[in-house]
Amino acid sequence: MGVKVLLDTHVFLWAVAQPDKLSRGARVLLEDDTTTVFVSSATAWDIATTFRLGRFPEAEVLIRDYHASLRQLLAE
Repeated sequence: MGVKVLLDTHVFLWAVAQPDKLSRGARVLLEDDTTTVFVSSATAWDIATTFRLGRFPEAEVLIRDYHASLRQLLAE
């Protein structure tokens, strides 16, 4: 039986856009096929709000197709 993990906003962003920022342990956990990964809907709100306030301009790609980013992360 695998582990269930809930990613916070930073870990989600790093996993999708900058995986080298993740610790080795986090990468191993996320790449394990038995790990169930959850991402809160609050993460989408957090990213969108931060982007809208001009504090995270590079998030535009994630906002444009948030669901594709989730699918990409979960398919790996």
